Amino acid sequence: MKTLIMKFGGTSIGTPERVKKVCDAIIQSRQEKERLGVVISAFSGVTDQLIKMCTTASDGQETYRTMYQNLVTKHENFILVLPDKKQNVAREMINKRLENLQNVLQGVFLLKEMTPKTLDYVMSFGEWFSGVIISELLKSRGENTAFVDARKLVRTN
Repeated sequence: MKTLIMKFGGTSIGTPERVKKVCDAIIQSRQEKERLGVVISAFSGVTDQLIKMCTTASDGQETYRTMYQNLVTKHENFILVLPDKKQNVAREMINKRLENLQNVLQGVFLLKEMTPKTLDYVMSFGEWFSGVIISELLKSRGENTAFVDARKLVRTN
């Protein structure tokens, strides 16, 4: 059995409505009964938001906190595309990671230092958040899917 790999960039999943269309496309492709791997980017603009947040924190500017809240709100709007039960699942998973992100940003703010490793770590949150939301939406539509954190599969230097 062949495996089809589909990659969706940030613009293609830039709004909650586009996320629904992407999930429709994934489900349609499954009608051919082939295995499917889906690679999801961060929602449109999120990686730039994360970079700006981290840079702002490293400059000692407290405005990174407002940027963080905007990121939280943005993802909450995407969570709302899910059925109620799946909203709670996604929200619980994402809130744990958001707390971690907030702690990292607070550390960057206090130290006024942003290493390349720290920035890479902060940027990874975007793909993780969108991956969880899209995975839960596919599950709610009856797809047998599992979210896999790419950091467990891919190593870079």
